[in-house]
Amino acid sequence: MRKRVGAELRALVTSTQPRLPWRRIALAALGTGGSVAILGALGTSMDLTLLFLGFAPSCLLVFALPEAPVSQPTAVVGGHMVSAAIGLGVGTIPHSGWWDGELASALAGALAAALSVVAMLVLRVLHPPAVANAVVVCVTSAGWSYLFAPVLLSSVVIVAVAMLWHRFTGGSYPHRSTIR
Repeated sequence: MRKRVGAELRALVTSTQPRLPWRRIALAALGTGGSVAILGALGTSMDLTLLFLGFAPSCLLVFALPEAPVSQPTAVVGGHMVSAAIGLGVGTIPHSGWWDGELASALAGALAAALSVVAMLVLRVLHPPAVANAVVVCVTSAGWSYLFAPVLLSSVVIVAVAMLWHRFTGGSYPHRSTIR
């Protein structure tokens, strides 16, 4: 019994991720940092913290794991757009009575997150960082223009920079999935 519990505990803290070569790690770090800097330069008129919540993790995925299905251009752009649209939609629910104040914002953010996961899975554009956009857009009462700038603009910039970066560094992006 003790051995089994010990093995289960070890499994919780043992990484199953493969070791990456140092060159790939360095290129992923440089690509992610460069993309976040570009997004920061584009986003000077908005709160950068909110902008980076959804898009910095997207940069990590497209540079560190460019072959992953969640890193592909359709997933990056589609996931962010679908999630932001859902966040905007949930954010338009009238706030009155019990649906008012901080609790309402928390519940609305949770609903936006859950619905964005459903939509991304149904539409096959799953991109985990995009869930943050659904929540941010919903609880900040962003306007519909947020869907185009920064959401569409930032996600397209991330994909474009990743395509150039991987081509320049000898990698390949995007990848075609063999799963249908």
